[in-house]
Amino acid sequence: MKTLKLLFVLISIIYASSCNNNKTKDKASASIEITQPNDSTILGEWKHIGPIGAVKIHFKENGIVEIDLEDNNSIDIISNYIVRSDTIEFLDKEGKSCPNSGVYKIYNRGYTVAFDVLDDLCNGRIKSTSGFWVRPNYIEQINQLNSIIKKQMIKNIFYTEGGCI
Repeated sequence: MKTLKLLFVLISIIYASSCNNNKTKDKASASIEITQPNDSTILGEWKHIGPIGAVKIHFKENGIVEIDLEDNNSIDIISNYIVRSDTIEFLDKEGKSCPNSGVYKIYNRGYTVAFDVLDDLCNGRIKSTSGFWVRPNYIEQINQLNSIIKKQMIKNIFYTEGGCI
């Protein structure tokens, strides 16, 4: 009888230990799986819906940004830009131009970027630049994030439903 009780206690301890190991591994892998995209630059195309409607902006490596105010594949404004740490300065060259430069704070999250006006007297540029921007393939990126979240939820359900709380 004592041997049976010792065997039962030993099995319980081994089972509890394996559950704790699995939970620790699961938490560690969760923080590794959900990562920011490796695109930490503002280079490339971004889309935005603002007070003036759909806008597309294309940052090029050579310090030029092309702005399509109606997202109809036309270039309405060409500006120079300079990024300094967490700010960007625009100076319009062609199109519906503003004579003075504008300075904005950049909030880059990889999947999104936002520009908040710091110093700009050009109302048109403020309306077309300020706000929240996404990549043109934002639907694909949302689906990718949903897939990561769904996988993580399934792992969490498995370990809590399987007796390893």
